[in-house]
Amino acid sequence: MAGMAGCGEYNVMDYGAVGDGTTDDTAAVQSAVNAAAAAGGGTVCFPFTANGYLLGDITITKPVKLAAGGREVKLTAKAATGKLFTIRSSFVEINGFFINMGNAGSSSIAIYLDTAAQTMEHIYLRDLIVWNAYAVLRDGKSSNIIVNLHVSNVTCRINKGVAVHLTDAFAYTFFKNVNVDNVPSAQIGITINFAGFIVENAQGFHFENCDVTGGNGNAGGDGFVIKNSEAVYFDTCMADTVGGVGFLFENVWYLYLVAVVSSLCHRGGMTLNGCRFVNGTNIVMAGRTYLPDKVANADGIKAVDSQRITMSSLSCRYNTGNGITVDSSSYTMWSTNDLFENTLKGLQEKGQNLTANTFIGCTFNANGSNYQIVSPFTHVCSALLHSGVFQANQAGPASF
Repeated sequence: MAGMAGCGEYNVMDYGAVGDGTTDDTAAVQSAVNAAAAAGGGTVCFPFTANGYLLGDITITKPVKLAAGGREVKLTAKAATGKLFTIRSSFVEINGFFINMGNAGSSSIAIYLDTAAQTMEHIYLRDLIVWNAYAVLRDGKSSNIIVNLHVSNVTCRINKGVAVHLTDAFAYTFFKNVNVDNVPSAQIGITINFAGFIVENAQGFHFENCDVTGGNGNAGGDGFVIKNSEAVYFDTCMADTVGGVGFLFENVWYLYLVAVVSSLCHRGGMTLNGCRFVNGTNIVMAGRTYLPDKVANADGIKAVDSQRITMSSLSCRYNTGNGITVDSSSYTMWSTNDLFENTLKGLQEKGQNLTANTFIGCTFNANGSNYQIVSPFTHVCSALLHSGVFQANQAGPASF
């Protein structure tokens, strides 16, 4: 198969790779990558074999594309692999592989973006399946940044840790069609902080059709965690049965949410903590009220110390806490809200600095008080009751 036609400029078999799944092909693949780097860049091709390639740590220092030759090619990380692919260059692409990290240890990383020496631009990760990883994608937590990171059509199956943790992605970062499937900690006998995505210090971050599933057994496992970031956009994303909160936003400004769903997450659907300028529509936060392993006081949406929130077409049902909790937040507007079948209240307002909060078109449940507001500047308008009798404990104006 050496010199296979149509397999790109640098065929790993031309550099000694065997591709039987048991021979260590690390040196051969690194030689092919180095040859492409020495020429200023190129495509390194992995011809398809039945058993794939056994690899250790590979480092990419120039604009190089790693591509599967034809069908999806299997790459198996050998024992003691630290970082299967370390990228230290702009204009790098990894495309078309099935990566099994099962032999690597708990500190291993499938793809590492090393920003220690430079800012990196135009990184493309496409059409990948990553199994058994403790970490799928990490960056270097340096003073340099990543611009134009594109991740698409990636499936992270049997995830054992935080799948994606980025701290340097500054602008034009896109995640599209990315699925993270966590393993409950009981299945692997250890306690791990599962999470789908943790993004910090980002600006211009876009999620489209992404979801995080599973990790029931772990209390610390959140679905999507975004911290200290600006201009973040979610379109058609879901967190399902995670052990923590489905969507956790801390100090995020200019957050846009469209068709976002949290389903059966143990410790709440969404938390907005210290956020500003949040716009959301078609939001569903469905909890675990009727399941035996439910956790008490898990809210559908909790807004804490946040301002300028606008939510429409919102459904918060089956939560063991409140449908919506507004805590020390102001200038918020919530319209067309389905807030019944929650264990506590449909709406709970509390805390300080509550100014100009408005709730329009709410449907409440009959469990305890339907809603409680404490500020005279809060408005509840056009409220409906699904069943029972209104038991509003409220201080502000209301019209039913």
